Amino acid sequence: MIDLLITTVDELLDRADGAAGRVRGARALVSEVDLAAADRRQRSDDARRTLAGRLGLRLLAAATTGLPLQELPSLSIDRSCDRCGEQHGRPRAAGMSLSSSTSGDLVLAVVGPADASVGVDVEVVPHELWRGFDAYALHPRERDGRPGAPTHIEERLAVWTEKEAILKAAGVGLRLAPSRLLLGGVGEAQRWSAPRRGVHWRTLAESGDARTAGMRSTQVAVRPDARAAVAATSALPVRRRSLDSLLRTVDFDALADTGPPSHPSRTDSIA
Repeated sequence: MIDLLITTVDELLDRADGAAGRVRGARALVSEVDLAAADRRQRSDDARRTLAGRLGLRLLAAATTGLPLQELPSLSIDRSCDRCGEQHGRPRAAGMSLSSSTSGDLVLAVVGPADASVGVDVEVVPHELWRGFDAYALHPRERDGRPGAPTHIEERLAVWTEKEAILKAAGVGLRLAPSRLLLGGVGEAQRWSAPRRGVHWRTLAESGDARTAGMRSTQVAVRPDARAAVAATSALPVRRRSLDSLLRTVDFDALADTGPPSHPSRTDSIA
C-alpha cells in the first residue's frame, strides 16, 4: 500500500497550527533541519511551501508507522545529498520509502514500503511552458505529432510529472534528462487526461538508463489546474489520506492550547 496526502500549503499549516498551539505552531512538528531549510528561503511564500512539504511528509510517515504526532520532530528523515552530503537530497527513513513535492499552493507527499522506492511530483499548470520544454522533457516519440500524443499544456505537463516522479523514485533526479524516458501508452489520448479517480499504473516503454528500468507511474487525481503523479517499483494500491485522519491522533493536551480542529471530518479513501 502507498499512502498519499495532497492538500494546500495554507490548509496544512493552518490545521497544524491549530493542533500544535500558538507558540510555535506548525514549526513545533518538524525537525531543526526542516526549520533551517524553510528559514533559508528568502521569500515568505517559499518558506511556507518548504515547511508544508516537510511537515506533510512527516505527518504521513508518522501515521504509516503509528508514531505519536508529538514525536514528529524526532522522526529520523535523512536527506543527505549523494553528491555533496548536505541535507537537501532524497528523503530516506528506516523501513519505508517516501517522497514529497510542492508547486504553487499545493503539497503532495507519499509513503510506501521500503522496497517500493516511491517518487512523486505535482505541478500547477502554468499559462505557458518554458522555451525548450518539449526537447528537454518529451521523448522524440512523444513529440512527433502522432495521434494521441500529448499536445496541450496540461497533457505535456502530465508527462513531466510522471517522469519526474520516476526519476525521484529511481534516485536519479534531473541528472538524467526526462526526454530519455518514453512512457507507455503513447498514442492513447486518454492517458493524458486528468484522472477523476483511481490509479492506472504503466511501465516505461523505454527507460533510457538501467536505474529507471522497471519503474511504474500513474497520474493521481488533483484539482483541474494541476497535474500530479506517483512512481514506484511495483503497482501497489494507493490510499489517499485526509488531514483529519492524520491529525486525529494528536495529543492535544500536550501540544495544543487552542483545542482540536473544528473542520468537518473527512475519511481516507482508495485513490
